[in-house]
Amino acid sequence: MPETGYAYFLRQARSRTAALILAPILVLIVVPFLIENKIYVLHLMSMIYLNIVIMLGLVIILGYTKQFSLGQVAFYGIGAYVTAILTAKAHLNFFLAMGISGVFAGVAAIIVAIPATRFQGPWLALVTFAFGEIIRILMIRLKGVTGGFGGFFNIPKPSFGSFVFDNNFKFYFIALGVMLVILGVTYRIRLSPLGKVWMSIGDNEDLSSSLGINVFYQKLLAFCRFCTMLLNWSSFLLVSDSVCQVKLSFFR
Repeated sequence: MPETGYAYFLRQARSRTAALILAPILVLIVVPFLIENKIYVLHLMSMIYLNIVIMLGLVIILGYTKQFSLGQVAFYGIGAYVTAILTAKAHLNFFLAMGISGVFAGVAAIIVAIPATRFQGPWLALVTFAFGEIIRILMIRLKGVTGGFGGFFNIPKPSFGSFVFDNNFKFYFIALGVMLVILGVTYRIRLSPLGKVWMSIGDNEDLSSSLGINVFYQKLLAFCRFCTMLLNWSSFLLVSDSVCQVKLSFFR
């Protein structure tokens, strides 16, 4: 007699969902082996994955808490230059440097978010945009640290022991892995109590506050999470051996 009931259909639904998730992932893993000699296509796909990471950061700050930030360029640039300095001058491993840049993300986010999250709507956008412009100008002026318009060159490639990610084929798997991890984390946040708190703040701050939610703290936490995603993402600029200030425009 065939199995029936709610538990059976729930298992079936979960199996189908798992298949729908795993099938595209397997395709994305196999694709680079089929186009290994097409360097530009691999590079383009890697950039797509890393831009998805930025969009997932915006999902948190704009989609969940409804904070409209225009300071992306600041965190993008800080992440790139911090990792560049740590790898090229301090000779740290790329992945260790990327983790340390996450600490800088939190510090930079707190400095900006404490005053910024007290604003709403266009005022928040103006505050974060002003911060982005200040950081951009500093990147130009501090030539001894950032190289100014010339950029920062001779950055070591990412490596695990003796294995070096020295071409677009190898870098593809880093970009894909980062994208999948951040996608999974963002999805879990959406389903978690924290995600529900953030979405309630985005829907109605006053109502959320009346229920005992610390709106300021939660907006600060969401902003820090968003900035950490940006800094970790921007670290992957370094695969091109340089960080150029020209790339760090508002429209990135």
